Amino acid sequence: MATSSASKLTADMLADLEVPHEVRLSSSAKHVVYTLRSDWNRPRGRWVSSLWIAEVGKRHSARQLTRGDSNDSWPQFSPSGNLIAFLSDRASEGVAGIWVLDLRGGDAVPLTSTDCEKGVAKFAWSGDGRYIAYLSADEKTAKRKAKDERKDDAKVYGEDWEFARLRTAPSYRRIVTFASANINGSSLEVAELDDQRVFKLASFPAPLEDLCWIAPDLWWRATYDLTSIISSRSVYKMSMAAKTWSRNAFGEKDCACTWGLPPGLRRVSENSLVVQVQSGLADQLHVLPEDALLYKQLHEIKSWDVTPIDGKMILAVVKSSANIPPEVYSIVGGETVCLSDHGKEFLDVEIATSEPFYAKAQDGTNLDGVLVVPKNHDLPKPWPTIFCIISNVCGA
Repeated sequence: MATSSASKLTADMLADLEVPHEVRLSSSAKHVVYTLRSDWNRPRGRWVSSLWIAEVGKRHSARQLTRGDSNDSWPQFSPSGNLIAFLSDRASEGVAGIWVLDLRGGDAVPLTSTDCEKGVAKFAWSGDGRYIAYLSADEKTAKRKAKDERKDDAKVYGEDWEFARLRTAPSYRRIVTFASANINGSSLEVAELDDQRVFKLASFPAPLEDLCWIAPDLWWRATYDLTSIISSRSVYKMSMAAKTWSRNAFGEKDCACTWGLPPGLRRVSENSLVVQVQSGLADQLHVLPEDALLYKQLHEIKSWDVTPIDGKMILAVVKSSANIPPEVYSIVGGETVCLSDHGKEFLDVEIATSEPFYAKAQDGTNLDGVLVVPKNHDLPKPWPTIFCIISNVCGA
């Protein structure tokens, strides 16, 4: 069979391929917003990305929201669904601020000052959509600026840490729960922003992430082995009343971790969470606290979000296969619809086929893997083979 030049895979195609990240559903589950960027190519020497929006359940409905000449990332719908807040360095290259785009019309406007030299690390909407809480480091003091101008760059270790501070815009007066990390682990605390008092709840002997609050408990992800950072991930739970924590699920034979950027654990309603789990060759989504299996497929979930509507879970996922680059899909009532088509030029490219295989080691350990071979390969011909060995739990 003749192969046209258009169906040949090239290094430039791979480098220029832009793929979806950071997918988020609106509260109505009618729309999904995500970031599109190349994982390899940096035009003009800087990372750039754009925001896209698509209609849930409508094939190839994705359309571009921002130009893509700056690094626009971490999009989040407001609770009303009319606004999208996101991080962008469009005002100052490399310094992310919070910008807000009104889907009813108009250009994105900055919510945080465009004169800041320290960027915003992450943010979250309040439940009523009136406020945004965010993390950023303090700006340089006049003393620090004077030293920099004199090129007095000597630094004493531990004297001038750049701490991430919890801030709000506009003024926010609700209780916020957060975790502050240090060399001995993490401190779980509650900040009463009305008078800026901070109350310590408990200590945790390891770094933690994806802190979620569904009354009356706190939930988070951390290592299964709390003495090592090279370990699978588990989900932990702490009673706010008793102020005691315990391991709740996962980590022994599977891993509560994500292939992409956090979060891998999300609060999706007032009384439920969803966590991503890697179990063997399958990526799964589980609903907590009942630990109900929501989704399971033999592929990598690169990004996901869930919104409950009328007792049903509406899903948005970014997934791929051996021949199809990552795309955004919605899953409603068991029907899967591809919302984007960023990898359409790869549809005619013959790359490879893949299939899972399973075996048992001499000591009885169950093994699994994926066999990837060139498409239309000649079976009798011996082929060079590469083995990638991965343990049964991530990080171990």
